Amino acid sequence: MSGARAEPGAATAPSGAELCALAARCPGCPAIALPAAEQAARKAERLRAALARFAELGSLAVPPVTTEAARSHYRTRTKWVVDREGRIGLYARGTHDVVDLASCPIVRPSLARVVAALRSRLGAHAALDPATLRGLDLREACDAQEAVLVSLTYERGRAPSADRLAELERELARALAAEGAPLDVSVSTAEHDGSPRVLGTYRIDPARARPDRIGAGPSFLAAHGSFVQAHRDVAAAIRERVSAAVRTLSRVEHGRPLRVLELYAGSGALALRLAAEGADVTALERFVPAIELARASATHAGLDARFRAIAGDAAEALVPAAGLDAVVVNPPRRGLAAPVREALVRSRARLVAYVACDPETLARDLAVLARAGYRARSVEGFDMMPQTFEVETLALIEPAEPWPVAVIAEGALADGGRWIAVDKAPHEPTTPHPEHVVSLLDRVRRLPGYAEATPVHRLDLGTSGVCLFGATPRAVAPVARALAGGDKTYVALVRGIPREKGTIRRALREEGRELAATTRYRRREVIAGHGLIEARPEEGRMHQIRRHLASIGHPVVGDARYGHAPTNRHFEESAALDRPFLHCARIALSIEGREHVLEAPLAPDLRLVLDRR
Repeated sequence: MSGARAEPGAATAPSGAELCALAARCPGCPAIALPAAEQAARKAERLRAALARFAELGSLAVPPVTTEAARSHYRTRTKWVVDREGRIGLYARGTHDVVDLASCPIVRPSLARVVAALRSRLGAHAALDPATLRGLDLREACDAQEAVLVSLTYERGRAPSADRLAELERELARALAAEGAPLDVSVSTAEHDGSPRVLGTYRIDPARARPDRIGAGPSFLAAHGSFVQAHRDVAAAIRERVSAAVRTLSRVEHGRPLRVLELYAGSGALALRLAAEGADVTALERFVPAIELARASATHAGLDARFRAIAGDAAEALVPAAGLDAVVVNPPRRGLAAPVREALVRSRARLVAYVACDPETLARDLAVLARAGYRARSVEGFDMMPQTFEVETLALIEPAEPWPVAVIAEGALADGGRWIAVDKAPHEPTTPHPEHVVSLLDRVRRLPGYAEATPVHRLDLGTSGVCLFGATPRAVAPVARALAGGDKTYVALVRGIPREKGTIRRALREEGRELAATTRYRRREVIAGHGLIEARPEEGRMHQIRRHLASIGHPVVGDARYGHAPTNRHFEESAALDRPFLHCARIALSIEGREHVLEAPLAPDLRLVLDRR
């Protein structure tokens, strides 16, 4: 429910109102008015459109998204707000007014019963005071016994005592048992930290965890606030696909167990399943309490010999991971961080199974991997959240030749040499770098006739656009002279709104010397309170545009070195921007008397940023 993004133009028809009387105001089910088949078609089209942005992914077929799983009473976890008037629900569309959800057609019956019991005691029990209670987070755990884990979020320093919580827990258990269907209810607290987030910081307590199970395989421990997929049956289907793909590897390799690494493993449900099937599995998760749950689950299931759970950073775990057969990743909505993608390529695992909740960040990551030598062989969408436009996706990826570089133009020189202009993608160095498996130069040298290609200039790792090479080292000098007298135009999105145009004259220090530098800019558009500009550097100093724009208080959005960290985080989370919004769009120059205008369209990941604003 929470976190679902409404699609522009999606209206609520009478059929939606029949399913939920609050559908017109509640943001939780933006697609509830549409038939299941149309919802599935919209989800498949969203995935297809995300992939189509990138030339590297154009050949991937997108099968239909199935709608066979339950479409109501499916949600195993729900997060609701509590306001000071005692309303429990979600913020109405475009407001901070809480829609009071006395009933909800998509939450699991066990959660609905506990919410009803809490609602009836709101204001009457000391632990349920609307003046201090900010939200509810309920999660179902279902193995031999059905349980509901309740996290109550309070304003900082105003949580009730442990005795009060224990009293509430007992009272809820008695009330639910009196209804004839007892539930195991466990109550914990979270603290609101004053941030815009509705819910607060959890304290996961492994001692209070409950066993849970998703599909086949061993049970695992669920705790208050720990991650869980929204739809139990759909999550089981995805796990089965991943397990089947890993089992296929076992038919190729004989004589030893498969070596599997799962990143962003959470409480280890999938990793435990793979270990139970005979693989040697390492599960990695940054959140220490979650990985402690995974260890305890492995011990309970008798899998200690095949299961290792470690807490740490995904990229750091992959760097030394040689000899892996498969890597499973299930990252948050913002996708894989650049170091994780590079480490994946360096691992040379025979299979990468990527589970994604955001098609756009998935597509971005798949394109980067394809350029580095890992290509998706299939993608499949799943209806993890019926009544929304969200789509869960599983991509199966395997080693391949790096994707060919995009050629903009080629030309001949008077002495018989040649030059070439290519469209540099982000996240690849212009020349070989020890931290990167593949460089732009590597890909250029794969082109016929360019085995000795040499760069005329370099674009930064995170900058995309026009980049020039000579076919041989001898061809560099005439093109470099032409470039020095040419005109370069970059497109950048900068923090805040700069003047309509301006000139920045500021010396830049390089290797202990102050070097003159001038950058002219023109504002093209204002986008969500930030400026889309064209910048024209007169020189080619290191990081010239980025340093100059930062010096006038308008750093490039996404620039980790010179930029504004909170702005960068916002754009990463809301628009999948994981690099500086800087693109060399045009170079006009005269090479040996011939005029050339070399242009590269705005990179797909940057177009996505503009589309999402």
